[in-house]
Amino acid sequence: MITDAGYVYAIGFSNGDVKVGRTQHIRTRLRTHKRSARRAGLAVADCWVSPLHVEWDINEDTLKQVGIKLGGTPVSAEYFTGLDWSEVVGMALRLPFTPPFEVPADSAGGSPQGFPSAREQAIRGAALDAQDRELATDLPRAAAA
Repeated sequence: MITDAGYVYAIGFSNGDVKVGRTQHIRTRLRTHKRSARRAGLAVADCWVSPLHVEWDINEDTLKQVGIKLGGTPVSAEYFTGLDWSEVVGMALRLPFTPPFEVPADSAGGSPQGFPSAREQAIRGAALDAQDRELATDLPRAAAA
């Protein structure tokens, strides 16, 4: 059994729109987007998919913020106009992609095999915090109310 993990992706459509999203079922999701694009008279022009990773939900939120930072106009929560697809992918490649842990099906209690030690978790957490801080400095600040 694999712990909670998924993919983030960026799709460039033939009209120039860019969609960022996340899913645990990447093949199904991409087929759905291709079908929907055809129905709208469009095509998928470009597509990038991350490796399977545990930060998938946070990374999707970050990519939405990146879309705005790069000058895209949100059409909806995940679709942007006026955004360069390759710039989005370039920023996406800087995100963390920690692979999921394999959890043995027969593990009961304690620390199952496949999970990192407390030391490894602390090191990974510190590295992710540093990356988050670096990305946050690149993202626009919310306007003061």
